[in-house]
Amino acid sequence: MLNFAAYIGHTPLRLYVMGAEATERTATPDEIERMRALVGEAMDAGAIGFATSKAPAHAGAGGRPVPSRLADPEEIFAIGEALAERDRGIFAVTNGPDFYVEQLAELSKRTGRPVTWTALAATASHPNAMETLERQASLGGDVWPQVACRPIVMQITMADPFALARAKAFLEVLALPHDGRRALYVDEAWRERARADMDRKFGTRWQHLSVQETTVHHDVVDRPLAELAAERGTHPLDVMLDLALAEDLTTRFRFVVANEDEADLANVLRDERSLLGLSDAGAHASQLCDAVFSTYLLEHWVRDTGTLTKYASRTS
Repeated sequence: MLNFAAYIGHTPLRLYVMGAEATERTATPDEIERMRALVGEAMDAGAIGFATSKAPAHAGAGGRPVPSRLADPEEIFAIGEALAERDRGIFAVTNGPDFYVEQLAELSKRTGRPVTWTALAATASHPNAMETLERQASLGGDVWPQVACRPIVMQITMADPFALARAKAFLEVLALPHDGRRALYVDEAWRERARADMDRKFGTRWQHLSVQETTVHHDVVDRPLAELAAERGTHPLDVMLDLALAEDLTTRFRFVVANEDEADLANVLRDERSLLGLSDAGAHASQLCDAVFSTYLLEHWVRDTGTLTKYASRTS
């Protein structure tokens, strides 16, 4: 028996109301009102709430942004009135730079409804996850950041490099059909743009990118691309592309996107203000598998480290 609940999603809602222009512009007041009314209908029909994404990495067909990314904060606030009017429902948000902790708190305070968002990431950077959690809590509202219990690992090939979509040059790749991507990878002008874009968006992450599956490059499996690049006197992106091109773009790379900072992650998991979540069960199926989520939680955080067991005994 399955327990199942459905949100009404912002992207299909925008497409229904705005058509193809949903991927190109903000909504008009009339369109926003139509979306608000439809969310109300969905809530009356049994939806648990409203879900949206502002994540820069969320690209759709042809590398275009998913429609929800084109919404400004006021559009989301206005649509949220449908939940406020009914005094029920939850907002689920994948945050972005223009809809982060301040806007999430504002959404909850304007509507009086709980908000949960992803992803609160534990990385070796500033601010760390605990600092973000403290900042969110200080703003008020009923807001619950979600944190995964394990490193967030994506497996990607250069045939379909979705995980790199935050780098502008890779939107050019995703806009091409699969059989046209190799030509771009050997273009030095594109590589020059891509190196700069990757360094801006992922410059601190090269140490967390490595070859995981290959039928050719067995001597470099599990070695960080940053390390290989230093040995070869080149840029990590060139290493990645050259390895992939030599194997018809089938080389599979392991990309630890976040949660490599175990101490920070342990602190967040113990904190009552966060939610254990973000298992991506069924999403990004070609690149991400969190089937071990619950097993890892019990094995690592309960049995091996006692992290959650200690928390439970302290608060009981």
